[in-house]
Order: sequence, then structure tokens, then C-alpha cells
Amino acid sequence: MKNVLMPWCKGMLITGVVLSGCLSVSPVHAAELKCTGCHAALLRGTVVHNPVAEGECLFCHEQDASKVHPLQKKSMRLQAAGSELCYRCHDSKSNMKHPHPPVAAGECTSCHDPHHSANKSLLKKAGGDLCATCHGSMVTKKYGHPPVAAGECTECHDPHQSDQPKMLKAPVPALCYSCHGKLFTKKYLHPPVAAGDCLACHDPHEADNPKMLRETGIKLCLECHEDTFTNNKVGHPPVMAGECFDCHDPHQSDNPKLLLKPGSELCFTCHDSSMAAGKDVHPPVRSGNCIACHNPHGSDNARMLVKPFPESFYLPYAPDQYALCFQCHNRDIAQDARTDTLTNFRNGDRNLHYVHVNRPEKGRSCKVCHDPHASSMDRLIRSQVPGFGNWDIPINFTKTETGGTCVVGCHKPRTYDRLHAVRYR
Repeated sequence: MKNVLMPWCKGMLITGVVLSGCLSVSPVHAAELKCTGCHAALLRGTVVHNPVAEGECLFCHEQDASKVHPLQKKSMRLQAAGSELCYRCHDSKSNMKHPHPPVAAGECTSCHDPHHSANKSLLKKAGGDLCATCHGSMVTKKYGHPPVAAGECTECHDPHQSDQPKMLKAPVPALCYSCHGKLFTKKYLHPPVAAGDCLACHDPHEADNPKMLRETGIKLCLECHEDTFTNNKVGHPPVMAGECFDCHDPHQSDNPKLLLKPGSELCFTCHDSSMAAGKDVHPPVRSGNCIACHNPHGSDNARMLVKPFPESFYLPYAPDQYALCFQCHNRDIAQDARTDTLTNFRNGDRNLHYVHVNRPEKGRSCKVCHDPHASSMDRLIRSQVPGFGNWDIPINFTKTETGGTCVVGCHKPRTYDRLHAVRYR
């Protein structure tokens, strides 16, 4: 009978080990000596290591004459230790800045089965289950990053090595943009966005907050932004509710302060836009500059005003009580009983602003006659005066070239003329 040299015997010859009887066995006898005769289970995986599938056990193993193998009276051992054996066929995986610790230690079989597996790449467990063996579960909170929740850790991380920290496949934010797209092209960028630091606000694995935010609402914003408004006496409702994103875009905007809409257009998302409609509109309102008078976050003043303004209908006059108005208007407008320069609201040289406000018991607030936003009459004169008990006092003002006439519910009709003083009846 012709001598037959089995493939695994050839491997032994290559290593310099001669197995007695190996060169003179029959084909039938040789088949009985195949490793899979005893180790058939090594072929049962969905994925089988190529040398195992081809019966080339001696591609990785060699004879150890010092030990006894149950069949050949000798034992099998690996031809090289750890990753040194793997790297005979597979590329080295430890030449980058950040290798996976098992890779750096040459412990390939920490993650891979050398013979067979039910998982791709001969992994001992599928996807995130394998990673969790060492790293633990990455999804224990309410929201999980979809790749993490799906166990697809290698969507973001290289399992062997990387030049990026945390073995990321690409640097942040390029890695984030590979799925989320680079959409940040507007005029104003949130500084973390401009710096590419997505992880300043978002957790890449899990969070208890929507959008994978590290903290809830305003708590997150206050990690960087100074808390100058949450302790005010009067707070803007969205601020008090921690809903910063009702007004601001957290990533980018074409508007200053990352506002969702410009100026008063944003305010009128919630507030009635009719307050800015009329024959005469207060200039800050007309230009959409609501924050000239109101603090958008909060204030210690009523109506979130940037400076104090009295709520009372009647009060003694003091310039400091009208600090809000005197940001723009002449603070001396009601100082002198007689003037021909301080105001056009005069009868001859009699200062009618002075007449209205300088009454110790019944000095009128500016807002008694003027609407701070808009009016159907000139000079922002109100058509009705609210706040006088249950009565809204009617006003009908007619402007002339040199003065005007007021028909008002709180006194008889009055006409004034700057050039020719009119005698009140």
C-alpha cells in the first residue's frame, strides 16, 4: 500500500518533529487519525477559523514530545504564544497611539475564539455583550445612543487600536458628523459647537435626558453661563421652567445670542403682536428691540423691566422713579413749571408735563396717558387708561401743528398751543 502523508503530518515535518508511523499509514487509517475525529465540535460554529475548517490544525499547533496525547501518545501545543501566533497571518494591531488593552497584552483570545463561533470575526459574544464583559452595560439610563442600545460599539470605536482617544474611529466632531451631518454653517455658533466639543453637552452612550444631554434644561446651560437671572423677583416663564431652548438654538443661529428668531419676532411667538400695531409705535418696539426695556431672562422690577418703573396710578414725582423712561427721554422734562425748551407739551411756556406729574397727592405716572408699546393716536396717547378701579378712562387726542386737544374722561376738554397760550375754560 502506498504511503500517505497527512496534511497535519506535513506540519509536523516542517517543525522538525517526526511522528512514528506517520509515513506509512493507509488512507483509511489516516482518516481515523484526523483531529476532528475527536474534536468534531470545533467545526460546529456558524463561523469557523479557516485553518480549522480546512483541517490544518498543525498550522497553529505542533507536537510536544514531552507530553502524552491520548491518541498519538504525544501532546499538541501552540507554535507561538499569544498574538505572536495570530500575527503570522493577521496584521499587527498595536502600532497606533491607543491600542485596546487586550491587544496591547497580546491576548487576542480574550475576545476571539481560535476555533469557531456563532458570531462574526470569531467573537466569543455578539457585539455589545462582548464589550460589556469588561466594560459593563453602557445603557442603564432612560435614553441610549442608538448604536450603543443596538450593541454596535464598533460603529464608533475600533476594537483593536486607534490614534484617537477612547479608540474612536475618527476625532470628534468628525465622528459625530458621520451620522448627524455637519449642519453648522450659520453666522453664530455656540462655542462648544465651534470648538467641535459635542461631548461638552451630550453623553455619547446614555443619558436620563432627551437628546443625550448630560443635564436637564437650564442646569446644563448654567454649567458654563453665569446664573444671573434665576433668583430674580420676576422671571421669564421659559427661564423659570428651564426651557432655554424655547428661545435659543443650542447649536447655531443667524441671530445674535443664538436666538431662534430675530428681535420682537421671537417675542411675538408667545406674546400678542397687536401691542406693536398702531398709528404711533414706540421706536424700540418698531425696531423689534424689546430688550431695550425688558430683560428677557428676569428682573427685580415688575414686567421684567431693565430699570424701575412705578406700578401706581398716582404717586409723587421723583426722576429716579422713571429711570426706565429716562434712559432715552430727557430726565428734566418735568422739572420746571415754565419752559420753552424742555418739552413741546406746553401751553405757551406752561409745562404741561410738570402740571400732570408734580402734584404731591395725585401726580400721574407716565403710563396713565402714554402706551409704552403702540397707540392709535399720536404721541403714544392711549385711547383708554386702565387701572383706575374698574373704569378704563377714555381719551381722545387731536394733534395740531402747534399743540392739540384732549377730550378725556377725567377732566374737561383741554386745548394747548405752544405759540399762543390757550385760556383753559
